[in-house]
Amino acid sequence: MKNLSATLKRQRNKIILSLIFAIVISFSCYLLNNCPYPYWDRLDKYCWLEYIIRAISPSKVDTDDAFFVNVSYDKQIADYTFDNGNSKGKIAVTDRAKLIRFLQIAEKSDYKYLFLDIRFEEGVYTPLDSVLAAQIKKMDNISYSEHSDLVSDDTFDKEKAAINDYYTTITTTNFTRYQFLQNGRESAALRMYLASDSAAKPIVKHGLFFKSDGHLCQNSPFMMVTESFSKVHEGIGKKNYYHLGPDLFDPEEQISDEDIIDAINNKIIIVGDFVSDLHDTYCGMQPGSYLVYLAYKELKNGKQFVPWGFIVFMAIVYFIIGLMMLNQKNLWDYFPFVRRSRSKLYLFLLNMLGYTTVLSLVTIIMYLFCKVTYNIILPSFFFSSLSLFLSYKKS
Repeated sequence: MKNLSATLKRQRNKIILSLIFAIVISFSCYLLNNCPYPYWDRLDKYCWLEYIIRAISPSKVDTDDAFFVNVSYDKQIADYTFDNGNSKGKIAVTDRAKLIRFLQIAEKSDYKYLFLDIRFEEGVYTPLDSVLAAQIKKMDNISYSEHSDLVSDDTFDKEKAAINDYYTTITTTNFTRYQFLQNGRESAALRMYLASDSAAKPIVKHGLFFKSDGHLCQNSPFMMVTESFSKVHEGIGKKNYYHLGPDLFDPEEQISDEDIIDAINNKIIIVGDFVSDLHDTYCGMQPGSYLVYLAYKELKNGKQFVPWGFIVFMAIVYFIIGLMMLNQKNLWDYFPFVRRSRSKLYLFLLNMLGYTTVLSLVTIIMYLFCKVTYNIILPSFFFSSLSLFLSYKKS
């Protein structure tokens, strides 16, 4: 005990400083997870991990609560006015008549939520727009997609519009993060979650922090795409993916309104373009509408809450690394079998494995066993800078 007390007293300043390092890094990583832009997100290791996982033990996305409707093959020509009304043309839009018919059928059912991943842009006009807008307005638990880079048509109820933006950067064009609260507005996935789950609580921003029901939240966590959409609706089982016109309204299919009502009862209905509206992910190209559903599932499974066990574990790792660096100790010096080794090649290879490699291995293990994703760019940068500073100070 005396030796321990003496060691703690001698190391007091370094322990306090290492503790500060751990807190600062953990807080900085939390802020990074609230940033919707995929700065420094690295997909390579997750691509390989998912490839290995799918080869050994394929994971399945539970879509029993979902009903996907593809409108990619249901188009009509609409008038389009642009350049502040100076130019006019024609563009292809989702078939209004078929969409109205489907909504009228859905209105008779007991669906959980209905999300139209369809844009109703200002300047686009069809004769049935007012009828479609009226149908959407009178339905409950329904919303349509809106984006910050376009203005929606005033014909459609603004209260039914749900913001649904994805962010990329010049260097990272892949989809990696979904922002639950976007510019103070509930995203499509968050609105879906709040409307369909009676126990759901809204996410509220307090300064730099996000909370839900008193719990600390991540607003833009790394999104896991463990299964491709093509695998979700293929194979044996109850079908939950249909093309609107070619399947549901094809006379030869003989699907009645009652059949559709039975199929969508108590379901989350996602209507969108599942063929052309694709985004690059570490699990391949995926439909944007499917990604909204996965974001909803993240909320449903409580992935928005900060995993305190993992945060504390990583803080301890940062504390230990910081303390060893301040004491000018190598990580491998603490392993007896390394100290006893006389192989120069072996020691050389171990010295090449720095703290960044250790952090990468920790995040890989946590992903494999706990499905927790973590960006180590900030701690890696911090410890690299600290190493450089200590080397400069020593010299």
